[in-house]
Amino acid sequence: MDGESSKVSCPNLGHLLVCLLISDLEITEKLRKAIITEAIARNVVWMLDKSGANMPELSYLEPDRVSVYRLKKTFEASHTSYRLLMFSELFRGIARPSREKTLVQLRDELFDRHGAPPAGAALQLSSEVRRLHNIDNSQQVFREMGIVSLPSAEKFTSVLRECVRESMQRGYSVWGLPATIALGLRRQVDPEVGLLEPYVAKPLPGENYLYQVTFFPNKRRQR
Repeated sequence: MDGESSKVSCPNLGHLLVCLLISDLEITEKLRKAIITEAIARNVVWMLDKSGANMPELSYLEPDRVSVYRLKKTFEASHTSYRLLMFSELFRGIARPSREKTLVQLRDELFDRHGAPPAGAALQLSSEVRRLHNIDNSQQVFREMGIVSLPSAEKFTSVLRECVRESMQRGYSVWGLPATIALGLRRQVDPEVGLLEPYVAKPLPGENYLYQVTFFPNKRRQR
């Protein structure tokens, strides 16, 4: 990926995941982490907007070193993306358990089996998928994705905030709310959240204002 992970360089992460199945390139931990963080960044707009998880309070980027609220809620909002990533890694491990075989060898084996999966693969896949559905935290997701060097809660909190910034900078989403209003929303559900100078929580606007707010680019926003 040459360090490039935006939609300009990689319009569809799903296509990349499929390409990795038929690639001779080594899938490094650095690449795995890049895929995970880019998936989170692309999901930010769905996390914040009312048409998705409706968590606009997470657009307030708290100064706290560790934000349990951000860690928990981002996981909840990204659950579908995480499951797709884990399934892709699971499928890759079953379809290509070893990198020792060349693509030509894999092709020939598929032809010999008339395209059928290896013996026992379907049963293994179905049982593992059920297990993946019970995963309920990001650390387990990282392990399933083959990440050995797991980030600390402090590090991952920072990564998640940076994903929000990246989403805005790359045009995946927009700042739908002033930070002062986002802070007010955040303190309703996370009263101990740290205050970022010079912001002070303002009285929250009415439901009509919030109904018109959107974090999607190129859509009318409440000013």
